[in-house]
Amino acid sequence: MLDKKQIECACGGRAGEFFTDFHGFKVRGWKCRKCREEFLDPRGVAPILKLNKLIKENALKTKIGVVGNSMTLRIPKPLAEAYNLHKGEVVDYVLEKEGFMVKAEA
Repeated sequence: MLDKKQIECACGGRAGEFFTDFHGFKVRGWKCRKCREEFLDPRGVAPILKLNKLIKENALKTKIGVVGNSMTLRIPKPLAEAYNLHKGEVVDYVLEKEGFMVKAEA
C-alpha cells in the first residue's frame, strides 16, 4: 500500500501522493481529493518522532574519538536515519560563531 501513488480513503475517495513538512522535515503522504484527509507515510514519520524523543531526553550526546591523526565525531543512528545519512556519504562542515554544523551535500 505505501509504495502506491494513490490510495483509497475511508470516505470512498482517492488520496493522491504529496509531500509535506512534518516537524521541519519533508515527508511523503497522501491527501484525499474528496474529504481532504491527509495520511503520512509512517516510514518517514517514525525516525523523526524517535529523533524528537531523543532531543527531549537530551540523549544525542557523543564523544570525540581519534583515528590516526584525525579526530572523529560519531553520528547517532537515530540522527542518521532522520537525515537519511549513509556510510561513505560526503558531508560539509559549516562554520558558525558558536561552533559548526555538519551538512549533507545536496
